[in-house]
Amino acid sequence: MILSIAYVVLGFMMVRWLVVLFNFVTRPLLPVNKSVNSIPEQISLLIPARNEEHNLKILLATLIENNTSIFKEVLILDDHSTDNTAALVSEFSKQDPKIKLLKGSDLPTGWLGKNWACHQLALAATGSYLLFIDADTSLSKEVVPYALNRLQTLKLALLSLFPDQQMKSVGEKMTVPLMHYFLLTLLPLRLVKSTSEPSLSAANGQFMLFDANTYKKFEFHKLVKDNILEDVNIMRLVKKNGLKGEVLLANGTMICRMYRSGREAINGFGKNFFLGFNKNIPAFLIYLFFILPGWIFVFLSFNPALIITYTTLILTIRLMVSVLSNQSVSFNFFMHPLQAMVFAYIGIYSLYIHLTGKVEWKGRKIS
Repeated sequence: MILSIAYVVLGFMMVRWLVVLFNFVTRPLLPVNKSVNSIPEQISLLIPARNEEHNLKILLATLIENNTSIFKEVLILDDHSTDNTAALVSEFSKQDPKIKLLKGSDLPTGWLGKNWACHQLALAATGSYLLFIDADTSLSKEVVPYALNRLQTLKLALLSLFPDQQMKSVGEKMTVPLMHYFLLTLLPLRLVKSTSEPSLSAANGQFMLFDANTYKKFEFHKLVKDNILEDVNIMRLVKKNGLKGEVLLANGTMICRMYRSGREAINGFGKNFFLGFNKNIPAFLIYLFFILPGWIFVFLSFNPALIITYTTLILTIRLMVSVLSNQSVSFNFFMHPLQAMVFAYIGIYSLYIHLTGKVEWKGRKIS
């Protein structure tokens, strides 16, 4: 019995290894095109903000130093912040008139806060292209020209990027690397663009670049107004409507510090993790079994070949994911057992808060 389960666990790990290998070989990275160094001022940069004083201070300073010349406008929507978000944006707008503060309207029934904020931003935008980013991101000088060139060359309706993750606290380092680990072991990213199958979809709300005419025709955030995984479901809608979308790794051109503690990361990932399985509880529990206790059966088999093969698969997966996401290989090797336990805990926590209706984010109940 133990040996049979061990072989099943090994098979599951082999499938994940093959997915990562596909991603590693096909390298779904934003192309570096050094001939593209400037673009017309036709992009509206759109930033929803709720209690983002600290992050916006960094982001807007970086934009003024590097990037605002390439944007038609930089619109920040203050979504009823209780900190100094609005005052901070007003100060920066004095330094650069392209930076404009919008006051968010009250949240309508049936909408989630971020989706409503993004919808309002899109209604106010005047650019030919709409770029939604989160306040905790930082853009290099190159990322927007490269991304726009990619969008125009391939005639995409949507291009979304996963940035490199900045991690400082121990809690962040124990949790944040799991995002790329989850993504790159479950989804062959190149297939998002090359197939029309909606189930093969991914996107990241930290960077979503749209053709404005297409976006305003469909009003994508309105279509997913009550959906926590709005980014992934927007990509599904793009594909369902016969449009083209692509998701890539930012390839060092963009960084993000998503969370500032382990607890914040657990809460953030917890609200999304279970939804990534379309609320399929059996599939989710099976996945969690393979993540945490599954390895126990491999080692209890006392089969040297099984144990060596399983360990090799784990280490090469962490190697490939770490290289693709510009993370520390040695740290992820050393901390993998603890990160796996944290991963499983986040999964259990995610299932719990969704089943009990206790999903909250930034002071709002969202489920």
